[in-house]
Amino acid sequence: MTDVNSRAVALAEENMRRNSVRATIIQGSLYEPVQGETFDAIITNPPISAGMAKIVEPIIKDAPLHLNSGGSLQLVVQSNKGGRTVSILIEEAFGNIEVAARGGGYRVLRALKN
Repeated sequence: MTDVNSRAVALAEENMRRNSVRATIIQGSLYEPVQGETFDAIITNPPISAGMAKIVEPIIKDAPLHLNSGGSLQLVVQSNKGGRTVSILIEEAFGNIEVAARGGGYRVLRALKN
């Protein structure tokens, strides 16, 4: 996990300990802390209010560089707060998109790297 916010990192570390989960948590912006690494999945609940162009767009556009073949990007978005824009960005970056889950005004969007 990466997060630019030190409080978010500390809380994630505490949750990891409390739930006996093994994970790597790194403070840093977007993909900077994991340059050169690839993953089977990137899962995020991006802060839409922090800026579509500044945060959300780079998460989506750079995701294929950090995914193994067949890997997935999964994002949680509010249907009425940027959901359509995020869907378009995902489709442009991956050439595919699906709604993996929906409820309570939220959607989980998923795309696969071919």
